Amino acid sequence: MRTFTDEDCISKNLQHCEEYEIKIQGMYLKVLPNVFSPIYSYSSQLLCESIFRLDNAQVLDVGTGCGIQAIMAARQGATNVVAVDISPFAVRNALENVNNMNLKHKIDIRNGNLFCPIKKGEQFDCIIANLPFVPKEPKNPFEFSVYDYKSCLLKCFFKQCHKYMTPKGTIIFAYSSIGNIQLLNRLINESGLLVLKERKEKFSNEWWMIYTLGGNYFKNA
Repeated sequence: MRTFTDEDCISKNLQHCEEYEIKIQGMYLKVLPNVFSPIYSYSSQLLCESIFRLDNAQVLDVGTGCGIQAIMAARQGATNVVAVDISPFAVRNALENVNNMNLKHKIDIRNGNLFCPIKKGEQFDCIIANLPFVPKEPKNPFEFSVYDYKSCLLKCFFKQCHKYMTPKGTIIFAYSSIGNIQLLNRLINESGLLVLKERKEKFSNEWWMIYTLGGNYFKNA
């Protein structure tokens, strides 16, 4: 089996100079140039498969990209979804897909990093997160969707997430053995979150994990 490399992933994404269509989980989505495509990420596909029923839930999708996870959350019954991304290209792309799916009344797309676009008082029953996890320094704007230098995003996410969760809220979090698993486990433990479920699959000689996290208390609250 061929080993996953971040260089291959970046190269495949950047080969596209025009908008193109993908099919994933029965959905046809548009992907714009300079936007990370879920077809080149096993974690994106696994995460999309792992989103459970979210009837009447308020959902936050962090790092929405082309909008795939936000759209899946809406299709799984969420009442409202806030989807954020630091990339203006991704925000434009997600808006296009949301409009094409006639889900504009359910999904609010916002530009910004992690929880910065969240309004005062907003809390969510479910936070979906597919953050970059390769511990390298980005050299261009697109690489911010792949690289998390010194695991800064990972640390910030778990330091702040409890502020935006309802007391019985959950997190659906994608990660890989390419990242710093030891650090992730420590951050989960320090946050007071519990691992309610872990889905783990091997692909391209790497492990890909989807964690469902929750708990009724938070040590950092």
